Amino acid sequence: MRRLVAAFFIIALASAVAAEEITVDKILAAVSLGAPAESIIAKVNDPANTVAPVSATDITRLQSAGVPEAVIQALAARAPQPTPPPPPAKPDNPDLVDMVRLVKSGLSEKIIADQIRQNGVASKPSVNDLLYLKENGIQEVIIVALMEAPLRSSMPAPAAKPAAAAAAAVGEEVTFEGLVFRTGGLFVKNRPGKLLIQGDKLLWQDAKDAAKNFELFVKGAKQITVACAAGQTAPFCYGLTFEFTKGDDYSFEDAKKDAGGNENLMLLLDVLKKRYPNLPIIEKVKSGK
Repeated sequence: MRRLVAAFFIIALASAVAAEEITVDKILAAVSLGAPAESIIAKVNDPANTVAPVSATDITRLQSAGVPEAVIQALAARAPQPTPPPPPAKPDNPDLVDMVRLVKSGLSEKIIADQIRQNGVASKPSVNDLLYLKENGIQEVIIVALMEAPLRSSMPAPAAKPAAAAAAAVGEEVTFEGLVFRTGGLFVKNRPGKLLIQGDKLLWQDAKDAAKNFELFVKGAKQITVACAAGQTAPFCYGLTFEFTKGDDYSFEDAKKDAGGNENLMLLLDVLKKRYPNLPIIEKVKSGK
């Protein structure tokens, strides 16, 4: 009985003073002193009072303490709604989506930054781009590289592309640097080198051991399979395999694949399409590189 009287006294006294903020802790204290639900609800609904924000954890605390459901509902009805978090920023440059995915795959950010500075950028990062990069945990070494890298439009065009395209048109020898031959062996490393097209022959020149050189005849291939990863705007193609009717298949990748580069591979593919228009080329797109 003394606890009930005390509860009534506390509520009556609170009504006589200035407006207050109703919190979960105050309701728990009132319930523990035996205050009736009707009195607590009246305090909650009093327009002179304010109600503190209520979280899901607070609701669980009230229910565990045996607070009447009518009190909990009244409190939840007057509590301010939590402000939803802002939507994640979207970059103005869609290429940054693939770059973030590349970073999160575990590739060294220093390597990516070096490639950005070497290859240039299509445009400088906007405010939305910077917000997107920060929200995805991209380190400043990459952000600084994006801001300092030259614009591709101001960089001289590489001479290899037009030279290779012209050579493809007239059937001359073409050399493709920056490739890797996939050995396919579990304990054998893939081998860097370059590939030459001489007539109907493909000549592989190993960068480390001339004894590893070999040649293939394109006319013996039944098709070329191109390995690509799904990208934000277009597939990222990074490797191709010559599949032969007889004998082994031979696979090559762009040496800059892991840094987001595929220019050498795409140049090779472009020349093959021009030189051998009847050779089937099949593109296979996977979910990741």
